[in-house]
Amino acid sequence: MRSLDFLCIPSIHGLLVHHAELVLRPGAEHVVEALHGLRDAGLVTKIGISVYDAAEIDAVFERFAFDLVQVPLSVADQRLLRSGHLARLKRRGVEIHARSLFLQGMLLMEPGKLPGGFSPISRQLSRFAQACQRAGRSPIEACLQFALDLPEIDCFLVGANRASELVDILACCRSQLGEPMDYAALAFEDARFLNPARWAQLH
Repeated sequence: MRSLDFLCIPSIHGLLVHHAELVLRPGAEHVVEALHGLRDAGLVTKIGISVYDAAEIDAVFERFAFDLVQVPLSVADQRLLRSGHLARLKRRGVEIHARSLFLQGMLLMEPGKLPGGFSPISRQLSRFAQACQRAGRSPIEACLQFALDLPEIDCFLVGANRASELVDILACCRSQLGEPMDYAALAFEDARFLNPARWAQLH
């Protein structure tokens, strides 16, 4: 209630549990019951969960029914698309929000300027940059078109470091981006580089 008062709104569209482990540990039923209570009271329209991979989706939805899920997805990270999890969630009526479309900005960097430890993916990034050049579009356009073309995705979240980046993002979303690229060929195979939470371990 206090958060809604601060926002000066009567309700919010979605409320997400940030870590799947919070609803997988013993006693998690009380957490989910509390979320249902907020939804039943009209303070929240949809309750959901933020996940990192297919295993978390399977574990969470085996125990609980959520209306909303936030997933990692990008040109580089197509795991949930390939595994069919996005399609299965959509068939269950789950609203799907995608995050990390730019892979924390990694997909927008020049391959030669990668930080230490990321040299194993320089070839993949070069392949992505070359594909963008052939298609006549920027990496931002390619990343956004990938998500916009997926019928399973209801919403996506992106970040911007500068106002000019936000202007570019909005312009890309409003423009006609032409024929889709061969995105399937651009996915990364090494999962170490798909979860930013693990990047600190790279040397």
